[in-house]
Amino acid sequence: MPAEAEPWEGAGQNCSIGGRGGAELRPETRRSGSPRTVRYRIMFLEILLASVLGFLIYRYISWNKEETLALEDGWWGPGAKPTAREDESIRPFKVETSDEEIKDLHQRIDNFRWTAPLEDSRFHYGFNSNYLKKVLSYWRNEFDWRKQVEILNKYPHFKTKIEGKLPEHLGL
Repeated sequence: MPAEAEPWEGAGQNCSIGGRGGAELRPETRRSGSPRTVRYRIMFLEILLASVLGFLIYRYISWNKEETLALEDGWWGPGAKPTAREDESIRPFKVETSDEEIKDLHQRIDNFRWTAPLEDSRFHYGFNSNYLKKVLSYWRNEFDWRKQVEILNKYPHFKTKIEGKLPEHLGL
């Protein structure tokens, strides 16, 4: 610093940032960033590269390589598939029940063999038999099966064969 200069003139020209003695303050010696900034940029690029590679590895591993069976016309009916064309007609029907069917259902409910449930298992290991007792009691003593048949018959129902099998019914 020249002798005639005021003490505040030129202050900071040789100050230290990061212990480097002011070299970073002079425009002619300034770098594109401090070493800390450069480290952060490199770390960001490393993380970005690792993320992209991780995603690509995940996609490669999780790609569905499992072999699947070709979807062909199957036959689930009894015996071999007939050579004649299958009846694919869709026929309407009504839900019906008889007194004999309801008696049979009541008899099956009455003859049900109870199994003690596991303690505090709730429904973790299947249907809880304590609750099942309540459901079966409701079906046996309170549920009106005839009324339910009337409710079901308010809606159209249809039957058809699908690959040789006759589903119970299709409600549409």
